[in-house]
Amino acid sequence: MIGRFISELKRRNVLRLGAFYAGFSWLLVQVATQVFPFFGIPDLVVRIVVVSLVVALPFVLLFGWFYELTPDGLKLESEIDRNQPISHSTGSRLDRWLVVVLSLAVVLLLVDKLLLRNDVPPAEKSIAVLPLLSHGSEADAYLADGLSEELISQLTQLDGLKVIGRASSFQFREAQSDLRRIGELLGVSTLLTGSLRRQAGQLRVVAELVRIEDGRALWSQTYERNADDVFAVQTDIAHAVAAALEVQLLAPADRPIYKPDPRAHELVLEAHVRYATSSQAELLKARDLYQQAIVIDPGYAEAHAWLANTWRVLMVEMEDLDSVNRARDQAKAAIARAVQLDEHNGIVQSIHGIILMDLDFDLAGARRALTRAVELNPGAEATRFMAYVLATAGEFEQAEAYFQRAMKLDPLQGRVLAMMTEVMLLPLRRYDEAERAMQRARSLPLKTVQIERVRTSLAILRGDAQQALELATSMPPDNFWRQFYQALALSMGDERAAADAALQALIAEQGEIAAYQIAEIHAFRGETDRAFEWLQRAQQLDDPGLMGLLCSAYLMPLRDDPRFDALRRKVGLPQPPPLPAT
Repeated sequence: MIGRFISELKRRNVLRLGAFYAGFSWLLVQVATQVFPFFGIPDLVVRIVVVSLVVALPFVLLFGWFYELTPDGLKLESEIDRNQPISHSTGSRLDRWLVVVLSLAVVLLLVDKLLLRNDVPPAEKSIAVLPLLSHGSEADAYLADGLSEELISQLTQLDGLKVIGRASSFQFREAQSDLRRIGELLGVSTLLTGSLRRQAGQLRVVAELVRIEDGRALWSQTYERNADDVFAVQTDIAHAVAAALEVQLLAPADRPIYKPDPRAHELVLEAHVRYATSSQAELLKARDLYQQAIVIDPGYAEAHAWLANTWRVLMVEMEDLDSVNRARDQAKAAIARAVQLDEHNGIVQSIHGIILMDLDFDLAGARRALTRAVELNPGAEATRFMAYVLATAGEFEQAEAYFQRAMKLDPLQGRVLAMMTEVMLLPLRRYDEAERAMQRARSLPLKTVQIERVRTSLAILRGDAQQALELATSMPPDNFWRQFYQALALSMGDERAAADAALQALIAEQGEIAAYQIAEIHAFRGETDRAFEWLQRAQQLDDPGLMGLLCSAYLMPLRDDPRFDALRRKVGLPQPPPLPAT
């Protein structure tokens, strides 16, 4: 009886139809898995396609049992004369279609294996550190985040290892279930995950290194230590990852590793987390924590360096010249001490470089420090700072290479795109690229207020007065940048009196600390002499904005004036290479 049933299935071409449907389904799934991600279609849609095809299989087979394809169209099998050779004709037709489908499947498989896969360097060693999950108090959460950040810093010191920056990897604090998807979004081959628990004076850290390709754990370890032994744990994890990925430390092997006081180190870890929020209140708390750590351990070079950087960032929010000068002095003293304690530390050299440029106007010194920083610790921050320094020197081609590298190291961070647009794409008048970069930056989860400022500059430089004024007006009230961009945007229209009033209001309120930006407004308005008067004043006030002379889109019209070159030399900026043709 079974034999008769199978014979009937063959006669009705049900088996051929099933084989054709299976081949067609496999081909459709392969196309979906390869094409859908390219267009940003979520994995859920692929799953729906697969489930739908499986659910439809019995209905397709039932259809083949009851219906037959004839030269006159579809007919019920019961309506067909069995003496006619229709069944054989339909079977031959299905055989031909099955050959076509299988041929397409083979072609797709060969393209995937021989062409598409070769575009991705299989030997690239890359990693993202996901924030360690905390199972304790708020203090433990700070400790877990700080330890994760320190691991990122230590792993960047491994030769040939691409390490994703904190800003991007920390986006997955609450969503660590789909590791493969996270790895694809961050562009890495491995992920470091784990958890931290502190209880009764004991610290328990679980860490695991997972390969994205197959989800296999390359290494895992549980550390049970005293609660004050955090530094030893992070060092052990970094060495274990280095061994698992077969990479080596960039720093000289004979260089002693400074082991900070455990209490000071924990304060620094918490300060890192607070600093990363960028709010003024949290920055002030971070500053105090770094200072407390230094009191406990005066020889802790990285604590001095981070304190210097925090003072540098706080300067931007200060409203009077005396406060700015005090913050500048504190930052310079702290970084000098950090360099004195450990000049071979990549973090110290990175912060030293940006302070040399922003506060000392020493671009050559900044470049030397950041070159050393990238050699010792080629992470996202040092790479971004290096790109900024090169753009400041007018070396846009080299700067672009570093910006591209920084974006790969921090792919979900809009700050890099905003900075690249402001100091490179806008002065080079690459406005279409700037527009695409800003669209991309606004789509990323990590945004920054700089993005809206750059968008406003783009509208101004493109001559779109209405959009520029709308963007400027949307900025918070009593904000310097709102006043600055409103003065620029109003200068584009016919209401000259309103534009003059906005500029005079800015001068009255911010003239002491915004001389450079006032010069930019005059340059944009075509008031060349007034622009140079304010640039001279900016030099007398040691305005850090002067470091942007060579990469300011608003000052580009002044570059052919002999006074511009004289000012460039006084400030200490190099002779820039010729601008590329536009």
